Amino acid sequence: MAGKVLTLEQVAALIKSRDIGVFAGADLSAIDLRVLDLAHANLSSANLRGADLSGTTLVMANLTGAILSEADLTGANLTDATMWLAELNGAKLATANLTGVYLVGAKLVGADLRGASLLDATLWKADLRGANLEGASLSGASLKGAILEGAVGLERD
Repeated sequence: MAGKVLTLEQVAALIKSRDIGVFAGADLSAIDLRVLDLAHANLSSANLRGADLSGTTLVMANLTGAILSEADLTGANLTDATMWLAELNGAKLATANLTGVYLVGAKLVGADLRGASLLDATLWKADLRGANLEGASLSGASLKGAILEGAVGLERD
């Protein structure tokens, strides 16, 4: 499915068939995927720019290298998702569950993470410039080498 633009009907049919591995590299930009169960989905290198994923379940999903800039992930459950080198610039992640997520080298410039749970998350070398982390839970999170200039709501020791 690499590079192929999928319609919502095609996505729904694939989910129903439980063949969720076929999303790798797919173009799902600007599609309304609200409240879907995409747990364990392989969305590596997928284009989800501007997609509405609010309330979506993406537990243990592979989003390595995925483009999620300007996507709405408000209230989404991304527990233990792998998001290495993902692009989340300007993404809405308010109240999202990012517990245990791997955001190594991810770009979160200007992302809205207000009230998000980043418990035990790995954000090594993540770019969080200008991100809003007000009320976010970061207990146990690793921010080694993260770029934090202009980030708000982040208590620094």
